[in-house]
Amino acid sequence: MTIFHLFLKIQILYTMKPFLQAVALWGKKAPSHSITSIMITDDQHTIVTGSQEGQLCLWNLSSELKISAKELLFGHTSSVTCLAKAREFEKQPYVVSAAENGKRKIFMKKNPNLWTHQIAGR
Repeated sequence: MTIFHLFLKIQILYTMKPFLQAVALWGKKAPSHSITSIMITDDQHTIVTGSQEGQLCLWNLSSELKISAKELLFGHTSSVTCLAKAREFEKQPYVVSAAENGKRKIFMKKNPNLWTHQIAGR
């Protein structure tokens, strides 16, 4: 049993609610992410990209202008066409996204290890 599986069992027992967390793992080659939209935060430390595959990717941007992938978020089933900050990203990370199929989602960072999303309507 891994630490991750142990955490899930503890979380389920503690909350007595089903718990699901999507985790994206990749080795030397990242999954396909054909960029269709891009947003940069006001502090210029985070770039958010939307993809043709329906994912959002958060990237770190260092002061030396080096870019590294930070998180991959799932939620859309069609190409992401638009991204916007819903609030001051540095204090409370919210990203609003729209997809080619007309669906909009709000992605919210609940804690350092968990992003959630909700449907924002059609």
